[in-house]
Amino acid sequence: MEQIQMINILPRIEEEYPLIENCNGQNNIDFVFVVKKIEKVKDKNKTNRNLYLRKLNEIGFQILKKEDAHNLYFGIQAREEIFDKYIHHLNISTGRYNGCKQSTILKSTRIRIINFILWKTRYSTIDDPNEDPLFASNSLHKLLKDGAFHAVFPLHEEGTQKEEGKLRREWAKWKCLFKKQPIDEIREYFGERITLYFAWLGWYNTMLIPAAISGVLVFLYGLMYFENNQVSKEICNASEIIMCPLCDQRCQYWRLNETCSYAKVTQLFDHEITVLFAMFMAIWATVFLEVWKRARARAVSLWELYHWDEDEEDLVLGLIYNPNVPLKEYRHSYKRTTAVMLLACVLLTVIISIALGIVICRVIIAVLFTKSSSEFLSDHAST
Repeated sequence: MEQIQMINILPRIEEEYPLIENCNGQNNIDFVFVVKKIEKVKDKNKTNRNLYLRKLNEIGFQILKKEDAHNLYFGIQAREEIFDKYIHHLNISTGRYNGCKQSTILKSTRIRIINFILWKTRYSTIDDPNEDPLFASNSLHKLLKDGAFHAVFPLHEEGTQKEEGKLRREWAKWKCLFKKQPIDEIREYFGERITLYFAWLGWYNTMLIPAAISGVLVFLYGLMYFENNQVSKEICNASEIIMCPLCDQRCQYWRLNETCSYAKVTQLFDHEITVLFAMFMAIWATVFLEVWKRARARAVSLWELYHWDEDEEDLVLGLIYNPNVPLKEYRHSYKRTTAVMLLACVLLTVIISIALGIVICRVIIAVLFTKSSSEFLSDHAST
């Protein structure tokens, strides 16, 4: 059986790449670059593509190539030294050297590290060989835009088909609406960030069940007493009570029982139990937040994320790509704080001014409509 061999990329012609005809090693491939086979191919695209692949090889990636009738495929496999660096720097940054060290990473984290390096990698062109690669403008984004690569995507490792099948069967389907989410499988597939979001979403939907039941009961209570409410009865029976006109001119007197339907609908949603429902919702919101904090703390403890920090992880990824990356020092700026506070005061002043302006404009427009010669405007000036 033919074995796949890793090759080093040199910026020459593509015919020098050995073609891998057997896919037995595809499970070792992390990312795949796809190149369309077309009759007219720009030599510049070929050159830039080779320069980029050579730069990846220098960073620590191994490259292999395969082709079919329509496409060229460049397989990217990261060496384990890259992930050892990630674990080493992350253990230092989180202070876990004397405690529990992180020794392995998830497959989703592996893909995120490789994806970061692929999009961060810059290469120098032949036109400017002295250009600093760290600040070069040529990147994977430019290669995709120019058509040097048609697509870039990660591959599933061996065994992920089973996890993916479980997610397809037991998650994100209407028939699984009342089932517990497979949080562990989601974490293995998407990582901790996205899993925490879905965990919060599932917890929120679960906590909405008592709130929804309470709201339905309050609505049913109003519906049961839709015809028997004492206030609605008094309004509907007040046929002898005459009300003042709604406008100053050309409006007629009207009877109170003309608002019977409006009173009934109002009582359907606004009655004595509504006050209790409002109190219940205030308590529900507090309980939801506190219980979610506990559930989140349990998940964070189980996944060992207590010392995880997004800025530290970004710094670690930067150190993997460039060991000489400059560190960002935090310095408190009183000028910046003062400018933010002044801007906030200006925004508050503008909002208050807009609110007052709307009230004043409404009063002025009402006066103008009242004096208008139009019967419709004068009759509805106060509405």
